[in-house]
Amino acid sequence: MEQRKKVLIIGGGIDQVGMIRRCRERGYETWVLDYNPEAPGFALADHPVVASTKDKDQVTAVAREAGVDAITSFITESGHHSILHATRELGLPVFLSDKGVRATTNKIEMRKLLAERGLNDLPFCEPRSYAEVKAFAEEHGFPLVLKTSQSAGQTNVYKIYDGDALEKTYQAHFLSYGPGEVILERFVSGPEINVVYTAYRGKIQDLIISDRQTNQDAFGVAKRHECPSKYYEATKQRVREKCQAINDCLEIENAVVYPQLIVSESGEPILLELGVRVPGGHVKEVMEYHTGIDTLEYCLDVSLGELKAYEHYRQLPTYPCVYVTFLNAEPGALRCGRVAELRGAEAFAEVDWMKGMDYFGVNRDLRQIQPLREGKDRYFYIITVRASKWETPQRFL
Repeated sequence: MEQRKKVLIIGGGIDQVGMIRRCRERGYETWVLDYNPEAPGFALADHPVVASTKDKDQVTAVAREAGVDAITSFITESGHHSILHATRELGLPVFLSDKGVRATTNKIEMRKLLAERGLNDLPFCEPRSYAEVKAFAEEHGFPLVLKTSQSAGQTNVYKIYDGDALEKTYQAHFLSYGPGEVILERFVSGPEINVVYTAYRGKIQDLIISDRQTNQDAFGVAKRHECPSKYYEATKQRVREKCQAINDCLEIENAVVYPQLIVSESGEPILLELGVRVPGGHVKEVMEYHTGIDTLEYCLDVSLGELKAYEHYRQLPTYPCVYVTFLNAEPGALRCGRVAELRGAEAFAEVDWMKGMDYFGVNRDLRQIQPLREGKDRYFYIITVRASKWETPQRFL
């Protein structure tokens, strides 16, 4: 009798539930590791393990003791360093590159790695004092963006318009951070686009470009993703060439990669952020519904070292247009407060153009509508698909 494969999933949050279920569907024995003893993935795990995903020694020890065949993760990058260390140490399939991990988990490292290949097109510094912050501002002018080098989910990110705001923001929010933990960048204006692509044996296969609509009163927080982008035809070749150059620089072989870019006034794509992972915020669904690629299937096979022909992963139905829209509080359609009851959602259960509607992130449990300040404050999401860019938003409305 063939022995069941054993898989260690790093992270047990709501974003990892799909991966845990896929492992179980395949008949694998699952270890799920998360620091939160109430993690929803633990209810599905054969072996829940309460531990930090960032503790590489503990992750390695758990994997060694369990005798797992693979270590994987999904959407989160918090365990990337641990996964890379453990897979190398134990001789398991290594699906992350050192440079890819560094670029994903630290924005300063990303800028430095790209600069080595002449690919960084956004001035930055890693200030260790307010004097260095001020000097950068004097050289490059305003606006600027000040953030922590490991920020995620649009947290600890500030757009700065003048010297007074720069000093106040730095003194109020960044004094406690050490060397290499704060990055200051020149702000670049232009439409924001999300790019998601699949790297397969080092070469880009599917690549989508969607418009990332944001609310100016909540800097950097997406209120809608619209695919395809209105800039797709004009930018697709330059975006693909830039992404392939970045992919080569970071030595990425097989992965889903998530760059966020700005289209400059000259039409050049400028990289803002990069994740060597399946994107969260329901951008994953945009990729899947537009290309048909099953990202769970692909990422799990990559983790197992059992890569199949690329077209094998095109298993899902496709749609020409995909929208993800968030219902938010101030500044948005909803009032702040606690929701006692949700009504009417069941009416859309069989509607073919409705592909998802539910509470977003932590709101799944809290049901608390907050003013929109950070990504986690987004309250409710609705995913609509259709044949044209006119029909799709109409379906949402």
